[in-house]
Amino acid sequence: FCICYNHLLVIQDDAEFFEQQKPCTLKQITTIVEVLRRLLQTLYWEGIPKVIDPRTLSIPRQWLQVRTAATELFRQLRVRQSRRQFCDPDIWMMSHISFPLFKGELESKNSRRASMILQKIPFVLTFQQRVELFYSFIRNDRKNMEASGVNFGHGAGVGIRIRRNRVLTDGFESLTKIGPSIKGRIQVQFINEHGIQETGIDGGGLFKEFVTELLRDAFDPQLGLFKQTSHEFTYPNPTSHANPNFSNHSAYFQFVGMIVGKCLYDGIIIEPQFANFFLRKLLGYRNYVDDLTSLDPEIYKNLIYLKKNSAAGLELTFSVQRDVFGDSKAVDLIPNGSNIAVTDHNRMKFIYEMADFTLNREIAVQSRAFVHGLNSVIKPDWLRMFEAEELDRLISGTPVIDVADLKANTAYAGGYDEKHELIRWFWSIIDTDLDEKERRSFLKFATSVSRSPLLGFQHLYPKFCIQRSSGDSENLPTSSTCMNLLKIPRYRSRAKLKEKLLYAIKASSGFYLT
Repeated sequence: FCICYNHLLVIQDDAEFFEQQKPCTLKQITTIVEVLRRLLQTLYWEGIPKVIDPRTLSIPRQWLQVRTAATELFRQLRVRQSRRQFCDPDIWMMSHISFPLFKGELESKNSRRASMILQKIPFVLTFQQRVELFYSFIRNDRKNMEASGVNFGHGAGVGIRIRRNRVLTDGFESLTKIGPSIKGRIQVQFINEHGIQETGIDGGGLFKEFVTELLRDAFDPQLGLFKQTSHEFTYPNPTSHANPNFSNHSAYFQFVGMIVGKCLYDGIIIEPQFANFFLRKLLGYRNYVDDLTSLDPEIYKNLIYLKKNSAAGLELTFSVQRDVFGDSKAVDLIPNGSNIAVTDHNRMKFIYEMADFTLNREIAVQSRAFVHGLNSVIKPDWLRMFEAEELDRLISGTPVIDVADLKANTAYAGGYDEKHELIRWFWSIIDTDLDEKERRSFLKFATSVSRSPLLGFQHLYPKFCIQRSSGDSENLPTSSTCMNLLKIPRYRSRAKLKEKLLYAIKASSGFYLT
């Protein structure tokens, strides 16, 4: 059954799975998930005394085959769940496994069962548990790096000089060859547009500012390395190889991947969000037709239409038109594809080739380079504990802003404290007057990122701080995003504070480096 259903799921699109519910209803599939979870918990964790060979203390071959087939089906159904939830998330959890015991076995390395579950079906642990494991792996790796001579302390590490008008290229030239030291402390010294060294010692804030500006530049679609979907999710530009400004474009993709890995390693969330299909590439997965929805829903809709209708009259060939920096070019999906018509007999092959080209082959060089850079900092096994949507939260934070959590993890300076009248007005405005979109704009104004840290604001570094600024009370609030510092003049009324704060947020005029 598992093998047959596996083959069916490969060719079944989401409409057939979720809407038509053939050959199984979603209720029946939920039952299948429950049965598979119990079976796999036995085969991976508890063991079956009656089937274990007493001579070798191992599971016989036929049971290993059962486990392999059940695992593959369990994983494929989980992919559907990750795209569109069809059953209670708790159904996937092996809640009877003690997490302290599981974690202890991983650390002791005396048992393979915990590592096998983490490798094959990690989603049977809660997301929170896997995040805890992820950061524990980083802590252990940091200790090993320190023992090997990589510096993590203040005032130590690799020093780099970055010109304000060349952040990406200077960063590339300074960091591409430092090897494992990328995991350690990077001391940034900025040079202004006049060639003068800016004052200030990097205690972590300048490095955050550096990577924020670097990634903003790198992911800017105008640069030509990356593009954005219609929903503003980022993915590699398929024609980056033709960009005259980046003859070594793959080296830049590797570099940017390394910087994203460094942000993950240091717990720095970044503003850009990656398209789901590209996140799957970072996890080592191949994309299929249904993954097109995260790149181009219109292409997906057209391919599904072709799957269910005749190709007659469409005048399609096994080729696709691509715009390469202003020039339209026909690209064959298969050898001599522009001379092979799509018919009712070969339309399924066309659908597969079109999706495979668009999602995999067209960005293969860029994705491979990016992943190589990412994996130079973050081990692939650490990433594969997560699904694409979860990796997005790990890299770019969570969209929900918990105002109470932010308030509980805020410091004050310059004469302000939590009991100050203006501070009470401030939190009242943030909590009750601003909608969710305005809160995200405020957070980006103050910290450079519009999403919350994955594990809460206690993990925001440097800690968020509100400081009283000097000068005229008619001045706008300002922010030093490198230090997560918000500076607010002493306004005399709540209404004035709200007016000035909203104006500053919407005008994005708050950045002021000190």
